[in-house]
Amino acid sequence: HFRYARFNRNVRSVGAAVATLVDYKIVLARKPESLEDLHERVAKRWYDVCCTNAGLYIKLGQQIATMNFVLPPAYQKYFSTLNDQAPSVDYATVSRIISEEFNGKKPEELFKTFDKEPIASASIAQVHKATLHDGTRVAVKVQKPEIQVQL
Repeated sequence: HFRYARFNRNVRSVGAAVATLVDYKIVLARKPESLEDLHERVAKRWYDVCCTNAGLYIKLGQQIATMNFVLPPAYQKYFSTLNDQAPSVDYATVSRIISEEFNGKKPEELFKTFDKEPIASASIAQVHKATLHDGTRVAVKVQKPEIQVQL
């Protein structure tokens, strides 16, 4: 699974790079008046690649968002959302990760309550509200599954 996932990430990245090269070298030469549309299309393409590849690609996208002094506004439009709205993983995945870390125990066993929807999601982890059995409210940070293999 690891090699397959890495291969897919690489193919998506190379494909986006080739498409970007074609856009800026060939399409722009033929239609220079469409520069803003081109920036929009390329920024969206790379945003989609970062979101699909996830993990460290989200971190890369967050860095792109900070380069508003160099890159066209279309990049800022897409990538700025990655700072506070990174894609989250589904609850089944969260439950599996917690179970693997805590000797097979599910969140429902470890906590009195556990919110299935994250309150925040970043590039490498997401946070869920939970309540311990003694009533203490806690935040549970769960590392996203692709991070371990990307490091």
